[in-house]
Amino acid sequence: MIIRRAPERSDRVATLDTVQRSPERSGRRGLFVATLAIIVATVGGLGWALGRISLPDELAVPHPVEQFELSYQDFDDARTVDLTLTVQPSVGLVSQAEGLLTASSCSPGVVAVSGASTFSVDGEPLINLHTTQPLWRPLSEGMRGPDVKSFQDALSALGSNGDVDGILDGRTIQFFNALRRNHVENADYLWEVPPSSVVWLSSGSNEITGCNSGVGASVSSGTVLADLPHLISSLRLSRLPSALPANPRVLVINDVTASVNDDGTVDPESWSAIAATADFRAFAADPANSVFKGTVRLVEPIQVASVPPSALFGIARETACVREGNVTVHGTIISADLGFTLVRFDGAPPEEVELSPPPRTRCP
Repeated sequence: MIIRRAPERSDRVATLDTVQRSPERSGRRGLFVATLAIIVATVGGLGWALGRISLPDELAVPHPVEQFELSYQDFDDARTVDLTLTVQPSVGLVSQAEGLLTASSCSPGVVAVSGASTFSVDGEPLINLHTTQPLWRPLSEGMRGPDVKSFQDALSALGSNGDVDGILDGRTIQFFNALRRNHVENADYLWEVPPSSVVWLSSGSNEITGCNSGVGASVSSGTVLADLPHLISSLRLSRLPSALPANPRVLVINDVTASVNDDGTVDPESWSAIAATADFRAFAADPANSVFKGTVRLVEPIQVASVPPSALFGIARETACVREGNVTVHGTIISADLGFTLVRFDGAPPEEVELSPPPRTRCP
């Protein structure tokens, strides 16, 4: 039998490898120990630092809030409302003069205002005039009547210093002639004012929607020179706002503000101005398929407080109470806004209220 011995070199290599690897393992072990020591030191230092730093108020133990400081605001109770109205076609700008149309500033969108001149016939200006009734007869000095008073009122609104008593005086006629010569320098001086010298306006200003006659056209009495928007013959709120607060209100449509009566009717003096608004024109273009709307608000805003609902007690219909210290304050619930109840207090307004009043606290 032959016995073979393992080469000594292999043992030597293994021994050498073991020797060569030992420093690497030792180095790793040392690195681990050093890292661990750093972590322990850091955690210990952090703990020591936290132990010496006081917690901010935000992290402190919370205390229950018992009082709430009130904030106050002006409240105008603005609401969008539907409007019920009756409209009728406008007669437009009608000529009572006969002749050749020699000048015109007519254009859709142009506003015909009282005292201005949009048209001239045979070189003479036609004065736009807003009177309570159309001029139907020639007026001369000394004439009397409601039509004279209406004529005087219209010129007085334009700056005339003539009498407004229903008796036509010379100063009123002079002022009318001055209006004419402001538009046509060599206009004839009129000793009496004929209906043919004016174009009647149903309101102080009217936005023209269409022009029917151009310069060079022949016109006669009754010719409609320009079209105007429809007229409003009745206007009211479809539904009245609630009684709270029961203060005077106004209706706002675009830039027109009109007073509203207790029964919801809108002041007729504002109808012509409302008829000239963009919202009304949009409604009048398709009244069968649109709703005329506006905004109703209080004439004078009231001061209300934003109160958390939990602070209110003794709620009965629109009234409730709050407590400020040991004092009970009575108020009226007006509305709600972003989770708060808007309250108007009867007496001196409190500065802060209890968030949770004691149970069974009486509200007078």
